[in-house]
Amino acid sequence: MIKIKKRQNYIHIDSDPFTDVDDALAITLARRICGDKVVGITTVHGDVKLRARGVKELLGLLDWDVEVAAGFEKSIDGGKVWWKGDEASYVTYAGDVREDAIDLLKENLSEYSGKIDLVSIAPMTNIAKLIEQEGEEIIKNLNSIYFMGKVKESVDGIGQRESKYIPNSLAHNVNVDVDAANIVFDVCEKYNVPVYVVPTELCKEHWFEQTDWELIRDSGCEWSKLLYVNSQDWISRSQYADQGVSYLYDPLVLFGAVFDGVFEFEQNKNVFVAKSFLFPDFSSYLIGRIVSN
Repeated sequence: MIKIKKRQNYIHIDSDPFTDVDDALAITLARRICGDKVVGITTVHGDVKLRARGVKELLGLLDWDVEVAAGFEKSIDGGKVWWKGDEASYVTYAGDVREDAIDLLKENLSEYSGKIDLVSIAPMTNIAKLIEQEGEEIIKNLNSIYFMGKVKESVDGIGQRESKYIPNSLAHNVNVDVDAANIVFDVCEKYNVPVYVVPTELCKEHWFEQTDWELIRDSGCEWSKLLYVNSQDWISRSQYADQGVSYLYDPLVLFGAVFDGVFEFEQNKNVFVAKSFLFPDFSSYLIGRIVSN
């Protein structure tokens, strides 16, 4: 029997939603388990305004009022964006969205200084741009960062950036903007801000199958149709189309940011890499939270 404890910090979610469905799942889970603590959601990479409109649509269906802002479309070096964010042609929200993600991040880090965790479930471009624009010390306002990504087993010191990360297709959030990850990890190390990393291979121990999505679709919840359409679009585009599964990367990270005791971590300086997930049958738990009214 594991002992978990709900943390009381505020949360800002930085995401690249409505490509893979896991971002939308994480946001829906946040509504269920920490809705009063989420103070902002920002989007990054590709069509960030469409991503933000998708978030606004989901929040409306969830009856949840949270500030949303679109961020940077491209990586720090202006290179190719792998997933363009224009996949979500099914998003119907047509209202205006904020386009000042850095301002929203700055507002939240200032207002909730020392009491806010950043759930980074996307490339770290917005966070790196925040550091560049506001100065390194802005990062000290964070209690911690929870990151869906991957680092080497031994995190090297500042000045050895080329060997710090594992830039391969299994670490998408690092690989698409290595420069941003380097900036964020280096500054967090400098100011001893904890970074909790949940690696890809651990997340891939948890997934939804098609029958799970059909259960969500048929639940009658107002938001279930949007999640289902997102899931089917993603599965058809992903490398796992033949398996018909979607992995629960981002909900796992969000869950760990809300509850202490669900991961076992290995520490290297200020970086904590999750080695095991202790919560039983997370996929069933997640379905239960999603379909509850």
